[in-house]
Amino acid sequence: MAPVERALFTAMLSLGIEIAALEAIPHYKDDRSWFVGDAIARQSQPSRVKKIMNYRDKLVALTSVLVLGGILMAPPASAHQWVRVTSDNYDNVYRLDKQVGGRGRFRRYWMSVVLNEPYSSDGSKWNKVLSSIDCQLMQRRIRTVVWYDINNKIIKTENNGGDCDLETVPPNSIERRIANSACSLK
Repeated sequence: MAPVERALFTAMLSLGIEIAALEAIPHYKDDRSWFVGDAIARQSQPSRVKKIMNYRDKLVALTSVLVLGGILMAPPASAHQWVRVTSDNYDNVYRLDKQVGGRGRFRRYWMSVVLNEPYSSDGSKWNKVLSSIDCQLMQRRIRTVVWYDINNKIIKTENNGGDCDLETVPPNSIERRIANSACSLK
């Protein structure tokens, strides 16, 4: 039994369709499409098998709608779920993305700084930083930094990848608060 047929058989049984589910799955000896094969099978098979094949058609249609709907309605992979961690004396806001990667000691996280006033030198209003951290030693690598203007257009991207130094996160700092928050998320 082919994987598609096995999945269909399992789905039919899970829906409570018990009538000779194996008989309902057409086995084609040539490479005709499912549509041509179904039309031939419906003309030549008994009514109970036709009923099961109709269930299969509905299941395929429902699955297609659910998959397509899931793709269209899902947030983009890069959609961040920012959580405010703290702010500083200049009213700059420091945020952490709740979608922290990794488990245990090693984590990967995005943080961002939203500035109260844009930098005069380049007009950047906020940035986001991808870091990886050793939660036990409180050492991190800044992997990527992206700067945005007031209209959320990218001004500049700096991608360090793995070619950056490991640095200790200073105690009693905003960076340490963010690192602690990233390490505590599950």
